[in-house]
Amino acid sequence: MDMNALEKSVASLYAGGWRTTDKKELMEEHDFTNEEAEDICEVLRQYEEEKAIDELCKEGKTLEQSLQEAKTNLIASVIAYITTMDAIVAELKSKEEV
Repeated sequence: MDMNALEKSVASLYAGGWRTTDKKELMEEHDFTNEEAEDICEVLRQYEEEKAIDELCKEGKTLEQSLQEAKTNLIASVIAYITTMDAIVAELKSKEEV
């Protein structure tokens, strides 16, 4: 498959909801060889990255801002998890004392 045809195929696959994580299903449903699926997934990966960057630009965010936001969200999630676990441990300890 030449590069132009490959890119057109990937654009169609992407529009149809296919992603790089779907390699096995792509091989089964479209009878691609492993090598063809690898090539398609590589172009899909590039396409996904470009789309993600496009979305960031539409939102007016830089990559650094988005990464900082993701870090902040992750830290908040970890703190919430730890707080929940602390509450569970405290409850279990209070039940042991009874």
